[in-house]
Amino acid sequence: MDDGSKLCYNKDYPRKGFVLNTQGFKTADVILASQEIFVKFNIITKIR
Repeated sequence: MDDGSKLCYNKDYPRKGFVLNTQGFKTADVILASQEIFVKFNIITKIR
């Protein structure tokens, strides 16, 4: 749970900021975060 939630927001923004106001983010940050989650998800599913 911790890893997933950490990837969901930039350390400069609170979690609510990501959910309610994604415009506060740079597009690159969102893309990088989603790519990290995707890679970790793939690794987890491959292990299982």
